[in-house]
Amino acid sequence: MRDDGLDRLRVGATLLGIIFHASLAYSPIAHSVFPSADRQNSIWVDLVIWFLHLFRMPLFFMLAGYFCAQLIRKRRMGGMLRNRAQRIGLVFLCLWPLMGSLLSAATLRAADSVQHPSPALRWISEQVVEKSREQRAGDSASSLDLPFWLLSTGHLWFLYYLLLFYVLTWSATRLDLPALLKPMAKWKPRWLAVIIGLPLTCAITAALASVSAPHPAPEGLLPQFWAVIYYGSFFLLGHGVFHAPEVLDPIRPRIGLLCASAFCGYAGYFWLIHSQTGLAQELVPLRQTSHWMAAALGAWISVAITLMAWLAANHRFICKLLPGGRGLRFCADACYWSYLLHLPFLLLLQYQLIDWSAPWGIKLALTLSCTIGFCLLSYALVRRIARFPLFS
Repeated sequence: MRDDGLDRLRVGATLLGIIFHASLAYSPIAHSVFPSADRQNSIWVDLVIWFLHLFRMPLFFMLAGYFCAQLIRKRRMGGMLRNRAQRIGLVFLCLWPLMGSLLSAATLRAADSVQHPSPALRWISEQVVEKSREQRAGDSASSLDLPFWLLSTGHLWFLYYLLLFYVLTWSATRLDLPALLKPMAKWKPRWLAVIIGLPLTCAITAALASVSAPHPAPEGLLPQFWAVIYYGSFFLLGHGVFHAPEVLDPIRPRIGLLCASAFCGYAGYFWLIHSQTGLAQELVPLRQTSHWMAAALGAWISVAITLMAWLAANHRFICKLLPGGRGLRFCADACYWSYLLHLPFLLLLQYQLIDWSAPWGIKLALTLSCTIGFCLLSYALVRRIARFPLFS
């Protein structure tokens, strides 16, 4: 039986991810590192997207942990591993070279043709396109390295970490680690929430303190320890909530306080990242004390807003905003497909708009509407041809 609340969370997390990627082109902080960065940017974009950045992926990994536990109960460990190997592992192996090649080709073409390139495109033009021209001219001393997408998992990094977490789940079960937590089942939910929440927040703080603020995407081919701790904590939280949903009961009546504290914390976090980068448009580590303060605030916001979103999924307002039924189920089924495919289309569109002198708000609205429309229409078309839900 489908849970409309979980479907709303899937749709919301996917939509926030697309909004985040589309808005990066107009962010002052990301201007120097995002390839489709526009000449126009606004601090208001930063104000919104770095807040989204602190909980959109944690919410996704919490959902993944919840569905992992659900699959284990339905199909046992072997069935879960087979299912995830097909839907996550096979998809990653097939799409990684395809997406990498598409993004590479689009970026190289933009670096060679855009009249007002971003700093990242300008660097690519100098380092890659010029080498390619020299090679075509017959300069034997100049040769291109391997395609740069081979050095990164790109925006499919989350699939890479999901596979790692499924293996760790299997390993923990084989070592019978869940048996160590059985005595906790007798504890009161209030104490259980505190005992789980404090170490969780401390672990996330330590993870975020080891990287720059805002934290980058862990796109490298080797697992990064901070990302395993950060995203793994939310995966584990989702797994635990499936087995003991009552652990969130003490938080439910305090959801307003949770939200207010997170927004107040974000005011401090945003001031820290903007004052330390000085709008220099570089993702650099903050000074030691300020960096730990930003990490602690980021950890609290991640935990608080993720839990708030989870608890609010069945709230009356959310139910009116995203009513259940076939429309919600279609959008929920299309989430995985949409998130996998949206970035190449989005960047292609933004590369075409870089030289356009329209206000950034119009460009953002255009890219968002076209990208979301393309994802939903392509999913409907392919599913109609294939006659079964794809990547749901």
